[in-house]
Amino acid sequence: VGYRQSLKEIRYPIVCRRSAGSKIWDIDGNEYIDIAMGYGISFLGHNPDFVISAVERQLKEGLQLGPQFELTGEVAEMICELTGSERAVFSNTGTEAVVASLRIARAATADIKSYYSKVRITGIPTASWLKNRIFRWQPERLPAWWKT
Repeated sequence: VGYRQSLKEIRYPIVCRRSAGSKIWDIDGNEYIDIAMGYGISFLGHNPDFVISAVERQLKEGLQLGPQFELTGEVAEMICELTGSERAVFSNTGTEAVVASLRIARAATADIKSYYSKVRITGIPTASWLKNRIFRWQPERLPAWWKT
């Protein structure tokens, strides 16, 4: 949903107090069905019991950060089986995942060229710009400080 000044006063922000299953409740007690699934992260629903149980069990074992974890290989195999892919890659952010995808595409085909700049987007200092037959090159949309 794009921002428009003319619609600013019509919309109101929903400030969530709690969530369960497919529903969220705001600070005024109004109940909503979350059709956006928490923007994708709640595709299993909000607070599913099996996820809460798994998180509680793991917290008792300690919280290990990074990809080198005992279950990483098992989870990767499950993802590959579910998606029919040969490999799975774990990323810290969506931006990191997109950049990795572009690098793989760049290595696999001569049609895609990636251009990188030192701009910070969601915590990673690499932005990717595409130029190929699918995406029209639009230098006017690049930051003013971009030099070619």
